[in-house]
Amino acid sequence: MLQETLRNNITTIHGEIGLQWLQNLPQNLARLSKQWGLTELNPVENMTFNYVTKAVQGKRAVILKFSLDPDSLYQEMSALKYFAGHGAAKVIAYQDGALLLELVEPGNSLKGMNYDNRTKLQICCELTKRLHQVELPIENSFPSFHAGLSLLDHEWSLPPHFLAYARNLRDDLLSNPHNEKLVLLHGDFHHDNILLSGTNAWCVIDPKGVVGFPINECWSFVMDVKEDTQYIAQFFDYDVLFVRQWYFVHVILAACWNLENDLPADLFLNLAAKIHKLIQDFK
Repeated sequence: MLQETLRNNITTIHGEIGLQWLQNLPQNLARLSKQWGLTELNPVENMTFNYVTKAVQGKRAVILKFSLDPDSLYQEMSALKYFAGHGAAKVIAYQDGALLLELVEPGNSLKGMNYDNRTKLQICCELTKRLHQVELPIENSFPSFHAGLSLLDHEWSLPPHFLAYARNLRDDLLSNPHNEKLVLLHGDFHHDNILLSGTNAWCVIDPKGVVGFPINECWSFVMDVKEDTQYIAQFFDYDVLFVRQWYFVHVILAACWNLENDLPADLFLNLAAKIHKLIQDFK
């Protein structure tokens, strides 16, 4: 039975097109299974915007991801290929709207691991460093994260002083990048998207694939605002104020994303208040 969350999301976002996509799903899965030699399909739990199922191809375990947003799925596939060999799930095949990946095993998410926060933070920093070691080609089709910061220039129902401060910080940080070079970012680097591969290795899944500075990757795995920003500064040899200023920009941007999608922004405003105080106290 198709999960209600996926059904509701698809029909709410895509309307009649989404309903038709859902109705055609069984025959499309059958077509892809025949084309790629897949057996033993076993849908994963908690699908949200894509249909995702485990399967077997020959003797190897795989993941099939089927999407109504082929452009985003293509970008994800491109990012995974770009990160190949540096801590990312392996791409097996792709065609319009369908992505076949090697199953990450055992596949436990970092979020579900019984580790203390410092251990999880260290894993995130080390994996981030691995991903960013790959040189960004001069010519590439990945979108710019920094261009997306223009969302801050819209009018939002946010505290005016926070919004104004985020805009000013953004402009200052982009004009003074502290020797940061552009890299391909995962773009959604949180604990649910980091999986255990083998006994003690970690890899990422579900990248967005956007171009930005390495510092732009770090905000999403901060759990303790004060301690984690201090650790990130030490690990990457950043000035702690630089880390905290970028973190403020990111959480206000996240608040704008939520408001844009008619979601509450309280969580991000609370984080903004905490980091704002740390920045002011630092001065």
